[in-house]
Amino acid sequence: MLKRYALVILLTPLLFTSCSTTKDKWVNRKYHETTAHFNTYFNGLEAYDKAVLDFEKTEQLDFEKRLPLYYWPDEKQSTALFSKMDRALEKSAKVIKQHSMVFRGKQKNDYVVRAYLLIARSRFYKHELIQTLEATSYLVDQFGGIEKAKEEIFWAKILAAQTHIRMDNAYQAEILIDEVYTKELPKDQMHAAQKAYAYYYLQEQKWTEAQEWVAAAALTAPTKEQQVRLTYISAQLYGKLGMGYESAIAYKKVLQLHPNDYDITFSAQIKRAENFDVYMEDIAVIVKDLTKMLKDDKNITYRDQIFYVWALKELDLEHYPDGEALLRNSIESSVSNPKQKGKSYLRLAGIEFDFRDFYSAQAYYDSAITFLPADYTGLDTLKNRKAVLNELVALIDIVVLEDSLQSMYGMSEEQLRKKFQAHIENKKKQEEESARRAEIAALNAAKNAQLADAGFTAGSGSGQWYFYNPQVRSKGLAAFKRAWGDRVLEDHWRTKDKPVEGFGPGDVVLSNPEDTSTTREELLPSDDNNVGYYMARTLKNDGDLKKSLTREGEAKASLGFVYKDGLHDLMAAQETWESYMKEFSSLSQTTPKVLYGQYLLFKETSREEQRHEAKTRLLNDFSNSPFSALLRGEKQDLSIPVAEQGAYDDAFVAFSAGKITNANAAVLTFKTAYPNSILSSKASLLEAYIFGAKGDEKGTQDQLRVVIKLFPGTEEATRAAQILALLIDEKTVDGKQTKGSGEQKVRKVDFEDQSNAPHKFILALPAENAKINELR
Repeated sequence: MLKRYALVILLTPLLFTSCSTTKDKWVNRKYHETTAHFNTYFNGLEAYDKAVLDFEKTEQLDFEKRLPLYYWPDEKQSTALFSKMDRALEKSAKVIKQHSMVFRGKQKNDYVVRAYLLIARSRFYKHELIQTLEATSYLVDQFGGIEKAKEEIFWAKILAAQTHIRMDNAYQAEILIDEVYTKELPKDQMHAAQKAYAYYYLQEQKWTEAQEWVAAAALTAPTKEQQVRLTYISAQLYGKLGMGYESAIAYKKVLQLHPNDYDITFSAQIKRAENFDVYMEDIAVIVKDLTKMLKDDKNITYRDQIFYVWALKELDLEHYPDGEALLRNSIESSVSNPKQKGKSYLRLAGIEFDFRDFYSAQAYYDSAITFLPADYTGLDTLKNRKAVLNELVALIDIVVLEDSLQSMYGMSEEQLRKKFQAHIENKKKQEEESARRAEIAALNAAKNAQLADAGFTAGSGSGQWYFYNPQVRSKGLAAFKRAWGDRVLEDHWRTKDKPVEGFGPGDVVLSNPEDTSTTREELLPSDDNNVGYYMARTLKNDGDLKKSLTREGEAKASLGFVYKDGLHDLMAAQETWESYMKEFSSLSQTTPKVLYGQYLLFKETSREEQRHEAKTRLLNDFSNSPFSALLRGEKQDLSIPVAEQGAYDDAFVAFSAGKITNANAAVLTFKTAYPNSILSSKASLLEAYIFGAKGDEKGTQDQLRVVIKLFPGTEEATRAAQILALLIDEKTVDGKQTKGSGEQKVRKVDFEDQSNAPHKFILALPAENAKINELR
């Protein structure tokens, strides 16, 4: 016992002397290295590693895009890491403050250098990029000449290079990587330098160099997961370079690595098939693999992608019927991937468009846009094409309908009824067959969804009400998207013509109940399974026939411009206008438009003789047409001549300058000179503004009513209705209806005094210094 006390007494002075950081002795250095390592630095590193590991678990891989080399938090994501990174910073600072041992300009405690590196890395994950560069720069400046700090200097420069790339300063990043890269680097440092080079070239969009460095980094990857990821990215870059065969080989290498993540395995299988060259190898090879994948129960939710890539291979060989059938299978087997469903619809639309089946193409484009996400590449182009096809199909419908009506003109009522009855019976059969196919498709989709959701059981719920149970809600949302796509949350989402709220011409009743001068349009039958529906729409007399011919001619004239300007199909435009000229050249309202279109078409195709012929005929036969004025240079565009636009501008400029009298005179001059101008609606609304500027309330309201009545459906009429509604709303029968004036004007409401009725009240408290507990 006495020996133990003696030992303690002897060691106590040694312990106290070893705590000093001012003595460069072995015992002092080892003491501070040990306490720094296993106390503060260890705890800081643990917090850092835990934060990074937890964050990496949140990564969601999108195989439609190039996988990222690194997974780092952005500014928004970094906030979730603050607490642990702040702990790492705190512990690192404690290491530096309490255990730093500098003698003759050199740091004797390795863990102080490591603490500085941990500070830089923690700043990086907090997305404090400027502070990261400051920390790495300080580390390099202070410890760059110390052999024992050589490894930390390497990692500091790599981190600085990565930070510069994230800040779009690639030039400085390349310098830093060049400084540290040598062929004699240890394997872990070699791997880090290769990935840094790959990252640099990816940011510079130098795909060839990036692919080479990614492939090199895959060979030195320290773990199987990193090797799989880098090999996958290498395959993606081969595809980016248009090297499909090499890409397929790289994806095969991914499969040979047997990834732990099945999503990567499946995606590599799909991408390998997608890049399979059917002209270099037999398609039977890839068909065998895809068929095997379809039979695998693990791929139930992925069958839509398998059918899709199989369809692409068939289409590469121009096997269009087989390709289209596979695309339809892809759509029918879709379970929870609306984006893939949209891509299948889009590919079908492209096929139908190429084969000039614009009806089917328009329907498929509409479905594709419904299911594709808002950030899908080229979605704006698709929407433009869909809009063009909508217009094209509407015009073709008019031509087909009017041509059909004209062909039946002159038939007896008995013949018409017999024809329509046969049409209705055939239509019902088609509807029944369509309903049967839809029911089968719905059953298949439900079966696929049930198999996909097989892991969810009733017992797994929380027993909460639907809207409070996130698991049930997510299932409901997934089921909705499977059926309807990713819809915007809004009222009347299934209705094409949604009701419009707000001001409009309908808000103000202007009609005189005693005025019977206007005739109400006869309501037609709406049941298209009734013969009367069709009989009511037939042409009754020569006047109806003339109107039908005019409608068909106008549609064909516009159809040519849709082909020419919307679809850039010059041949179809020429054929359409030639057909028009054979049948409808006598229509003086639309023939000038067609001749002008032909003039532009022949000019674009350098057919001078035909261009001159169209121009001569337009100028000679329709000299007063706006299209002739356009050719003569008398118009700025198809609707507004220069002089006419100038006359309106004079009135508008005068009004804007506050010269009300001059504006009034200019408007009257314009209306007298151009009574049928396209600018008449604007001039009439401007006249209402002039009445308002004069303070003539009655004149303003009367003029607004004129705008609404004469120009329904225009922007000016809508604006006039809004202003009129406001003016009527502001009028008061007596002074008790409103309170205040101007922007402070509010409607007064008299509440009935009910002293015994239940009451609610609101207690408003200041946000600061409110003692809520005392107030309770």
